[in-house]
Amino acid sequence: MDEAAAVTYLGDAFSFNNDIVQFPELQYFTGLKEIESYSFYNCKNLKAIQLPSSITNISTSAFYGCLSLQEVLIPGSVKTIADYAFNGCVGLQELSLPEGVTTIGQYAFNSCSSLQSLHIPSTVTSITVSSFWACSSLTSVTVDEDNAVYDSRGECNAIINTTTNTLFLGTVATVIPSSVTTIGPSSFYGNSKLKTIEIPEGVQAIGGSAFSGCTALTSINLPTTLTTISNGAFSGCTKLAKVQLPNGLKTIETNAFLRCSNLRKIHIPATVTSIGSYAFSECSKLLKVAVDFSSPLTINSMVFSHRKLATLYVPKGCYSAYKNANYWKEFKSIVELTDNTLAVTVEPEAMMAGESAALNVSLENDEFFSYRKVQMDITLPEGFSLDADAITPSDRCAGMTVALEPMEGNVYRLTCSSESAAITGKEGVLLTMGLKADKGVGKGDYQGMAANIMLTDDYGSSRALADTEFNWSFAAYYMGDVNHSGTVDVTDVISTVDYILGIEPADFYVDRADMDGDNTIIITDLIIIIDTILGIFPLTY
Repeated sequence: MDEAAAVTYLGDAFSFNNDIVQFPELQYFTGLKEIESYSFYNCKNLKAIQLPSSITNISTSAFYGCLSLQEVLIPGSVKTIADYAFNGCVGLQELSLPEGVTTIGQYAFNSCSSLQSLHIPSTVTSITVSSFWACSSLTSVTVDEDNAVYDSRGECNAIINTTTNTLFLGTVATVIPSSVTTIGPSSFYGNSKLKTIEIPEGVQAIGGSAFSGCTALTSINLPTTLTTISNGAFSGCTKLAKVQLPNGLKTIETNAFLRCSNLRKIHIPATVTSIGSYAFSECSKLLKVAVDFSSPLTINSMVFSHRKLATLYVPKGCYSAYKNANYWKEFKSIVELTDNTLAVTVEPEAMMAGESAALNVSLENDEFFSYRKVQMDITLPEGFSLDADAITPSDRCAGMTVALEPMEGNVYRLTCSSESAAITGKEGVLLTMGLKADKGVGKGDYQGMAANIMLTDDYGSSRALADTEFNWSFAAYYMGDVNHSGTVDVTDVISTVDYILGIEPADFYVDRADMDGDNTIIITDLIIIIDTILGIFPLTY
């Protein structure tokens, strides 16, 4: 032990030594003030080590590439863990940093892909953005509540800069607090297990490379407060298929979505004022691009590298502007966006008592948007109702679920939705419902209203459509009114007599003459018609 304590310098004596599996004796090397650079560099079979209580510094690349290292006991004397100190220690699962550590250097624990839990003590005042890059198994992150620089507020499993409210380090288990205003640069960099993340309202910027290399990320909804997507924020997210860019976004910087090879379409809002070079480059499946700004932005040739295979959707009336704009004109085709319009019609428009009419809901929509939900409130006049059992979706709504919910005031809430299917086609009937009239409804013209119409696309974004009115007439032909004159009188008696005698009267409606409902027209029906005229029987439909 005395000999061990006399050692004051290790240098790189153990570098590349694959015979070392355990080194418990190191704890007795109390003459050491630091573990020098490359001391145990690439000791691939080293599984556990306990550092002596005398050291204050773990130097650059000291344990770089120790692939089997599972346990390291760091004493409270350590102040600094330098750059690359434990880089690539893929077997390390837990890390307990003692009180006293103040600085964690660049790439110090980069690519420690088995690391699951991390606790930052109160004394840490400096962590670099790359300190824990590509620690894809990290799920538990806590910061001591007495730390004055960083915090993990609300058990969010992240490290947040307390002063700036910037999320500094995120994990696959992170729940971003609503108080965060910025997703920091490289905060989720290289997290190959991150599949989804909810970014709350309040976040204004996503830093450079924040989600770069998150190869399992499939979709992301961005908050309406977001104004900036920084350089390379989502570059290399090869499974990212859906991104909704919010109204209010101003800047899409260089490389923002570079090599997002599964991204199929993008809708860029009118608020965007600049798109950086390579922003959507090498996105080989990006075949639909929609823009809301009427004047083409100035871009260079590398913003959309696959534009010659894609369709560009532009605002109505702006075709010529884009057809003459550099690089925009090179899209395979340019199509003007159309307004979404919904119409409700009654068929037949002349509805008769005792008969149902069809209420048709039709939609004209642009082919760029994929809608998974249509909802509206249908108001009918008193005496009319919709038949929930007589709803027929068209082929446009194949695979979607239709629900009809009665509300107050003769209002029906109609919802057509699906988690997987979407409305197909650009125009035509979506669904048909049965419109019924109650007994006692008078002859006349009627009007209904479809209001609160909302279309929800496959990004979860909703678009409101204008209210629409629909009209129909109602002819109240009573039982006994066999010629549809609007009243039951002697002309109906004469027509019925002729029918019974085998004479074919003009304008004779058998359903109005079958007074007893036995599907035959005989003398008993004639007697009931006469009694109706005399007031013995009430008028009925």
